[in-house]
Amino acid sequence: MTQVLIVAHNFPPMAGGIARLVYDLTVSLPPEEVYVLAPHGVRAHVHQGYNSENLEETKAFDADQPFAIERMNYDQRSWFRTVVSVLRAAIRVMRLARDKRPIVLYCSIAYPISVTGLLVKWALGTPYVVHALGSELVRERSWLRGFLTRFLLRNAYRVVAISDWSKNTVAQKGVPSDRIVVIHPKIDPDRFKESGDMDSFAQRERLVGRQILLTVARLEPRKGHRLVIQALPEVIRRHPDLLYVIMGTGPCRAELEREAQALDVAGHVRFEEYREVGNFYRACDIFVMPSTYIEFPYPDVEGFGIAFLEANACKKPVIGSDSGGIPDAVEDGVSGLIAKAGDVEDLKEKILTLLDNPEYAAQLGEQGYDRVYRAFRIEHMGQEFREAVLAPLVDNRAEGMED
Repeated sequence: MTQVLIVAHNFPPMAGGIARLVYDLTVSLPPEEVYVLAPHGVRAHVHQGYNSENLEETKAFDADQPFAIERMNYDQRSWFRTVVSVLRAAIRVMRLARDKRPIVLYCSIAYPISVTGLLVKWALGTPYVVHALGSELVRERSWLRGFLTRFLLRNAYRVVAISDWSKNTVAQKGVPSDRIVVIHPKIDPDRFKESGDMDSFAQRERLVGRQILLTVARLEPRKGHRLVIQALPEVIRRHPDLLYVIMGTGPCRAELEREAQALDVAGHVRFEEYREVGNFYRACDIFVMPSTYIEFPYPDVEGFGIAFLEANACKKPVIGSDSGGIPDAVEDGVSGLIAKAGDVEDLKEKILTLLDNPEYAAQLGEQGYDRVYRAFRIEHMGQEFREAVLAPLVDNRAEGMED
C-alpha cells in the first residue's frame, strides 16, 4: 500500500544535496509504501552540473531501486517553463493520487513544486508535507514568489525543517510551530567505508607527509572556500607541509585560483572534481566548510551541511561556522569546532587549534563518529518521519474508518 507519494524536483541520478536528501528519505521508508515522481534529470535544472548525462543513466538508476519511480519533464530555466512544468506535474500527481490513494503527498520544496500538493489537497483532500531546506527560504526574488512560498508553507499539513534555523525561519513566515517538525538529514555511513589500501591511495595522490585540509562542496560563494584560502598564509607558516584540497565543481573555481595566487599559497591548494570522496575524507586531518550567509548575487545560506556528517563518519574532526543550520550539523566541542561566520581570524585560530593538537582533533573525530552512528543514520530518518508525519495521519484514517 502506498503511504507516501513523493514529488521531487531534484532526484538521483541528478547530483546535489537536495537530490541526495530526498533519496535518503525515500530509502529510509519501506519500498512498498513509497511511490516517486521525479524529473528525468536531463536539462531539468538551471544548474546543468546537477543533471545526469543521459536518459539511459536515469533508466539504469531506476531499474536498480527497490521502490517505484515515475519520471516527468521538469524545467526551471525560465518562469514560463516552470509554470508549464508545474501544471504538467500537477496533472500527473492528481492521477497518481487517485490511483495510489496515499495518505500524504510529500513535496521536496515549497516553491514551486508544492503547488501540486496544494491542488491535490483542494481536489482530493489529500494532505501534503513540504521539506524546508535553506536557500529557498531566503531567496524570494520577488513579492509574488515570496507570497506563494508563504502560502504553500502555511497550507501544508506538516513542514519538515532540516535544522532549528530552518524551523525558526519557517515560523517567521507564519506557519504555526505545532505544524513544523525538525528532522535532520541523515547518512548511510557504509558509503564511506575504506575503499582499497589507504597507504597506496596516499602515495598515488601525493599526500604522504602532508597535513590535509579538505572541503567537499560545490564551488559557490556561500561555502566559504575563499575564507579558508585567506587563512592559509599564517597557517602554512606554522605548518609548511599543509595541503588544502578543494573537491567539487562550480562557478567559483577561477576566482578561488586567483585568490590563491594573489596570496602566494597556490602551491598548497589542489582542486579536484568529485572522485574517491570517502578516501579523501579518510586521508584528511580536518574537514572545513565555513559557510556564510550571502546577499550577492542572490541570498544564499547553508540549511544544514550534510558533508560534516560524512567527514565525521570517517572519524575526522570538522570545522563549520555559526551560519544557518550548521550548528545542528556540527556540535561545537563534540564533533568539531564552530567559527564565527565570515571571520577569517577566528577560522584560522580554529584550524590551528586542531593542527597544533592532533590528540584533541582525533578525539573530536571519534566523538563525531559516535554521534553519527547514534543519531544520524538513514534508518533514524525514516523512523522520525513515520512518528512525526505518518503516524498521526494513520491514526486519523483509522478513526475515520471506524466512524
